[in-house]
Amino acid sequence: GEIVVCPDCGLELEVKKIGTGKIELRQITIEREDWGE
Repeated sequence: GEIVVCPDCGLELEVKKIGTGKIELRQITIEREDWGE
């Protein structure tokens, strides 16, 4: 699928087309430890 990044939350989402005119957004879990900076 196509990978997009949510500008507000910074999460990476995978866009998967599941039918005509329908898409599914799946969150890609990233293990990063840069929250405390």
